[in-house]
Amino acid sequence: MKRITFLALSLCLTMGVFAQSFNMGNTLLKNQNTEAKELSMKSLTDLSGINLVPAVFNTNAKASVTITDVEETYSQQYGYIYYAYVNFSSDVESHAYLCYDVTTWNNILSNNQDKTEDQVKAEAFYYNDTAYQNRGEQLYSTINPDTINYYNLDYNTDYIILVDMVTGSEHTYASKTFRSHEQGGTGLAAITELSISGIGNNTASITLAYNDQTAYYFALWGEVEQLSGEGVSTLGQAEDYLEEWEEGYNNGNYTNHPSKQTNQYNGASMGTNLTASTDYVFFAVPYNVNDEKGTSKEVRFTTTGTGVGLADGVENINVTVYPNPATDYVSVSSLNLINEVTLFNSLGQSVYTNTVKANGYNIPVSNLQKGVYFIQVKTQNGVASKRVVVE
Repeated sequence: MKRITFLALSLCLTMGVFAQSFNMGNTLLKNQNTEAKELSMKSLTDLSGINLVPAVFNTNAKASVTITDVEETYSQQYGYIYYAYVNFSSDVESHAYLCYDVTTWNNILSNNQDKTEDQVKAEAFYYNDTAYQNRGEQLYSTINPDTINYYNLDYNTDYIILVDMVTGSEHTYASKTFRSHEQGGTGLAAITELSISGIGNNTASITLAYNDQTAYYFALWGEVEQLSGEGVSTLGQAEDYLEEWEEGYNNGNYTNHPSKQTNQYNGASMGTNLTASTDYVFFAVPYNVNDEKGTSKEVRFTTTGTGVGLADGVENINVTVYPNPATDYVSVSSLNLINEVTLFNSLGQSVYTNTVKANGYNIPVSNLQKGVYFIQVKTQNGVASKRVVVE
């Protein structure tokens, strides 16, 4: 069979990330609404009043179409790719494809029990066609492939592919379910590495890895101040927040849900839209195939900028650090009241933090590996950073 492929990533209505670059965007919070989330989780109930053209509901179509098989392959660049093979009659003039995870699709059907399944499919294609055209894109194509492919899908998840083949004003629908790549085990899931490097004013890179028992993980990251406003300041609070978010989505309390991530990263760029001189935190919470939570990790870092960051800079506050180099402890003192001290390694990982509320504090370093570290000192008058060597 010839393989004329149609790249269908943008049409698979589930949230995912690219394999070779970190692309989760900024913090995804349960109370935020974005076009992508609305598109992926739309119940279609709101479309009941739309006057669709009569031909959309005409299922006595001349065309015939079947999805014969879905094949899983692996690509070093894209990870697991799923090829769907499509047979259709020669009179097909245009087509469109959609892909939902089965849970989402079943929720859509449940919310539209007053309609036939074909009517729900018609509304799904109509809604998405309108959404794509509003973005200057085209959902329907006159290039009719016999193979379509999807990638960046969640592991261990059932999906359904929907096809709409158009002949004249008549539409023929076909669908097929498949299960994505099985990953993980029943043992303890764990994030084995989580670190930040390449920190600049507006950029940073992430490295994230997990063990072979991990089926997926939830990630929550963003500015410390923003997350604190959502009640998330610690790893435990992040775990509770994500679990409550997922449960709330399943109970219909939220229109979007935390995305199940499966990608691992090795120094992948987090983009160029970070805010300079700002504290960030990244939480990763893993689960096994039984949806049992494992060992989570967090990493904190500060983007660079005038008077702050993980490198020495011009300061407007008086902070003294000694001795330097240090072996047992580093003494931090300031004429201003010190609120908090944080010690970062050269990768941007927080290795020590403590609330001070005094004009001086001793940071223990005897248990640290030798190397260069950066001390971030938050005072009542501002933030400073100092470079220190541990021997």
